[in-house]
Amino acid sequence: MPSDSALNSRAAEEAFQLLPPRPATSLRGTSIVSLTAKQSAPVRKSHGSGGRKIRPAVTTVSTNTLVCSELVDTSSTPFSPVGRILSVIGRPNGSTPFASFSVTAFVHTTGTITLDRDPTGIVNVGDAVVIRNKSSLSSTPASVTQVTDTGYQNVTNSYGGLAAGAEVGNLIRVIAGTGRGQPPSTITANTSTQLTFQPPLLMDDTSVWIVEAPTWAFQADSTSIDNANPLTPVTLSVPTANFIEQAMLIAGFTVDVNGNESPDGDQPFREDWIYGEVGAPSGEMKISIPGALAIGSNLGPAAFHTAAVSLQNGVTCMVKQAPVGANLVVQVYARTTLLFTVTIAAGSTTGSATGTPSIGPETPVIINLTAVGTTFPGSDLTVALS
Repeated sequence: MPSDSALNSRAAEEAFQLLPPRPATSLRGTSIVSLTAKQSAPVRKSHGSGGRKIRPAVTTVSTNTLVCSELVDTSSTPFSPVGRILSVIGRPNGSTPFASFSVTAFVHTTGTITLDRDPTGIVNVGDAVVIRNKSSLSSTPASVTQVTDTGYQNVTNSYGGLAAGAEVGNLIRVIAGTGRGQPPSTITANTSTQLTFQPPLLMDDTSVWIVEAPTWAFQADSTSIDNANPLTPVTLSVPTANFIEQAMLIAGFTVDVNGNESPDGDQPFREDWIYGEVGAPSGEMKISIPGALAIGSNLGPAAFHTAAVSLQNGVTCMVKQAPVGANLVVQVYARTTLLFTVTIAAGSTTGSATGTPSIGPETPVIINLTAVGTTFPGSDLTVALS
């Protein structure tokens, strides 16, 4: 795994360049490219006793070999990745190369992996790689509802394998070999090494699969694109939640003028490892002053942050019943430093102020009311810092 310092090297917003996939219908005139992303489960670092596919970081790159120190295995019957595919899925600084290799040899005592071709100039030290699934199915393609891979039990999860039942509801997608291009199937049960799913998938011993989240959680659409040249590239950015050390599956779909979208399974896609960025605390805080309001100082409960924070937006104040006859004026202090003065106009229920001040650790956040409504003061005030 990368060190903690590596987490700060990349924010969770990924750009993806793609060529339009085969459309659902014949496009006439223009189309839209829709870029979607969701979590890709099989390459996430194992948690607790459960484990997924191996996602080590590259320690050394040399002619035809990689060393991944996380794969050093001193057990009596070590897992071997020989015969499997190794793919690059993340780079802490820069664009991730689209590259996969076949593993031809493995030294478990050193974590040295021999590949079918030279990774020099393609793979960098620190890159995230994944060792792909490999089934125990026969060489004859068949429609199956169950697949087993003993490689789910490996040194990176202390040979615990998948957590029983943890994958139920997720999807299995064949990404290479027999069955590539089929829509994903829903997982209905799983053991430490076996997935059961419906509907059936056509698979054999060449099939490579991933497990992914059930829905596309993030999406970005292009503007209309002239389809005269189907090789015209489109670049889109998909903002995502700030995942920390999480693989994302990114896919592109086309949408024609009638709103028909190219089918899931027949689109370009790839995985990208999100290193994430550990941000400073946002400073979000809510302080409530119940009941009818009155002019006063240091109102409400004691409030403070345990660590230093920098506000990102400012403050919003809301009352349940508006002041009548005069404005309500709220002052927000960090100990003795005035941060904001907010006015809620007579007859209104909200007021706000913008700013990005910093608040030190264990510094009291104090609310003063310097004016209230004269006919009715206002009631039930909430002050929200963010």
